[in-house]
Amino acid sequence: MSMFEYFPGNYVWNLSVIIALESGAKIGEIDEMCRPLRDAAGKGTDVGTGDFHKVNSGLGDFLKLVGAKNLAAMGYSVPPSTNLTAKASAVSAENAGLQVGYKNSEFPLGSTNVGPSAIAIKNAGSDALSAAMLQNTVFALITALHQNGVQLKAPVLATGYGHELLTAGAGEKQAAQGAYFTMSYEPVEMHTAATKQLASTMSTYAEVNNDPDLNEYLGYVSVDLFKTALKQTGSNPSSEQLVNTMLGIRSYNAAGLFGNHSIGFAMDQRGIYQGADNCIWYVQFSGDSFHLVQGATPLCGKNLPQTVN
Repeated sequence: MSMFEYFPGNYVWNLSVIIALESGAKIGEIDEMCRPLRDAAGKGTDVGTGDFHKVNSGLGDFLKLVGAKNLAAMGYSVPPSTNLTAKASAVSAENAGLQVGYKNSEFPLGSTNVGPSAIAIKNAGSDALSAAMLQNTVFALITALHQNGVQLKAPVLATGYGHELLTAGAGEKQAAQGAYFTMSYEPVEMHTAATKQLASTMSTYAEVNNDPDLNEYLGYVSVDLFKTALKQTGSNPSSEQLVNTMLGIRSYNAAGLFGNHSIGFAMDQRGIYQGADNCIWYVQFSGDSFHLVQGATPLCGKNLPQTVN
């Protein structure tokens, strides 16, 4: 599968462009904002690319928190981020003292041919799953595991939080029962001032009246970041001025959705943390709703010395 490359050879920057397009951005808008960066992108791999090779203790710490003992780690062969995430998940679990009974970082992108993997996970005795994969693959896998008599203690999914699951059919909801979902921001179930504002904005302007999904979180935070930069540049800045201003932001809390944590965009802050201070918020799906996980709202890990390739 090919990837649209606005920045030739720069995976991380191209991934950001694709996310923007999938969230509704116009290619003309992206070109206007990103054209000043094309020369910089061509000077070599972005420093952010190395972040996909790093290993964080967070997942292993979470699996230990919920009592898991044996991890099955899965990811697609492409894009590289899912492949490397699966490998990093295995290292994180081992760091926390768990066994890694099954690891497959080369699963075909988007496939639902999960039978062999389900049998291998059962034979390995895994009671936890970390899957950096699309929902259709993950839910097919969990369903296959159920059919083989395997009830996972801790399936941890990177995607799926939001109204799409809340309004899904009975089959998807059944597969998701007991699953944990990771979030890079406070989930609305926390009912903080920031999440209440998010929920109000989404209800008013997007007619979303239950949990926003990842794209809606990203859209909301992107607008807030844009406003933050505009307040510093003043009216009618050039694209270059706006980009330079954003590179000078050293503490940004995503309209409060990072809680007491933050990220920075300065070049010397790149690669220090994964996300906001290495923090992830966890929720669990049960019945027809998401629920907070005690001790994991958020759970903040640390960078480990190991890397993956």
